[in-house]
Amino acid sequence: IGTSVFSNCHRLSKITVDENNKYYESSDNVLYSKGKTVLIKYPETKEDTEFIIPNTVKEIVAAACYLCDFKNITIPDSVTKIGKFAFSGTNIESLIIPNSVVEIGSNAFDYCWDMKELTISNSLNCINSRVFASCENLTTVKLSNSVTQIEDSAFEECEDIKDVYFDGTKAQWDSIEIDSDDNLLKANIHILQEEPTTETQPTTINTTPSTVPTTTQPTTTKPTVKKVVKVSLRKKSVVLVKGRSTTVKATV
Repeated sequence: IGTSVFSNCHRLSKITVDENNKYYESSDNVLYSKGKTVLIKYPETKEDTEFIIPNTVKEIVAAACYLCDFKNITIPDSVTKIGKFAFSGTNIESLIIPNSVVEIGSNAFDYCWDMKELTISNSLNCINSRVFASCENLTTVKLSNSVTQIEDSAFEECEDIKDVYFDGTKAQWDSIEIDSDDNLLKANIHILQEEPTTETQPTTINTTPSTVPTTTQPTTTKPTVKKVVKVSLRKKSVVLVKGRSTTVKATV
C-alpha cells in the first residue's frame, strides 16, 4: 500500500485487516504495518477526540492522519520520523513532539487551526518549509537548542505567536538560520540559558610570611620609685624624694 492511498476519503471511519495478513494489521480501526511499527492511516471521520499512538510505532507516514477530528494526540518517544501532511488539518489543540523525532516532513502540521501551544523535540535540527504554516491560533512555541535551521514559511500565517521559549543561549539563538520575516522573530523571545563563563583558577594567596616576625614584648612602664634620702643639716632634717615630684620635709 502506497502512502496517501486513503487521502480525501472523507467518509472513512473504520479500517479492518484480515488477521491472516502478513504485512498489515488494524487496531481500534486504525491501519498499521505488521507489528505496528508504521502508522499508515487513521480514518478521517473516526469519532474519537483523543489518539494515543502505540509505543511500537517508529514512523508516521505521509498523510496518515490528514484532516482527522481528534483534538488530543500523544506521540510516543519511539517515533523518529513524521511524514509530509501527516497531521495536516487536524483539530490538535496542543502538541508535544518527543525527543526521539529527528525528521518532520513539510506541511506535517499545517492548517491545525486549533493549535495554541507547540513544544519541539531536542533532537530536531531543521524545521522544514510550512511544517506549522497556517496554525493561526498558535501563541506559544518552545524550541530546543538542537534547532539550527528554520526554513522559509515554516511558520507562515502564524501571526498570533506571542512567546518563543528557546532552551539555549543567546549566541545559539542568533546562529539559527531563519528568514528575517519569520513570525517567530516578531514574538517575545525568552532565552532560557545563560552564556557559559570562562572558568578561571582561583588565585592562591600565600599567607606564610617570608621572614619570621620579631616577637615584640609588651612594653611595661616601671612604676615611679620614690627614694627617700635623709640629709642632716645641723638641727634640720631634710627629706628629698626622687621621682615625678619632690617633697621636702624639714624637722627643726
